[in-house]
Amino acid sequence: MPRHALAAVRPEARLAGALDAHPLPADPPHLLAVGKAAVPMARAASAWLAARDLHPAASLVVAPAVESISGHPGDRGRSSAPRAPIRPRRPTRFGSFCRSVEPGAAVWFLLSGGATSLMAGPEPGISIEDLRQAYDQLLRSGLDIRAMNLIRKRLSRWGGGKLAVALATPRTDQFIISDVIGDPLDASDPAHGLPDTGTFREALAMGTQAGLRDRLPASA
Repeated sequence: MPRHALAAVRPEARLAGALDAHPLPADPPHLLAVGKAAVPMARAASAWLAARDLHPAASLVVAPAVESISGHPGDRGRSSAPRAPIRPRRPTRFGSFCRSVEPGAAVWFLLSGGATSLMAGPEPGISIEDLRQAYDQLLRSGLDIRAMNLIRKRLSRWGGGKLAVALATPRTDQFIISDVIGDPLDASDPAHGLPDTGTFREALAMGTQAGLRDRLPASA
């Protein structure tokens, strides 16, 4: 592929173009960048603000380890991204970031592929180990990626728009680089600021049909 084509789709270039069309913020925004392109997107946003004599009010950047970028984060380069394991963790940094944002403050959420793995934490009442077991059973269930994500959102602390609720500010702008064909932004578990188009009833029906009701941990 010609170099100019590659340069045109670099995260920095795409985000800078989107910000050029975005209204200049009245006050410095908080930056939250998550995904495979989190680092270049955060750098581009910071540079865009600096060129206008502004600086982020606060920043949290969560990116995969360098050696795992070729595949799904945490999967050490395996090529089957939809089937790669997700490794839940305690989502304390995200909670602290949300609590630090005052009501009415501006937030820029910079989202790219791989955020599901990087933000995988359990809903209150579900242990880390139970969530790991639930995700493992989902991967063995035979369900397609849409069905798995529909169920994951109900077990994940931040999926399905819950991050936007935790931020408690209406001034959240999302800049998203999609790695899914057709860009169905609500289809993925890390659609943190988008409404969930599925229902608990639908998730239960899919889980029951796949025989998961008796295999998931009781908390899940």
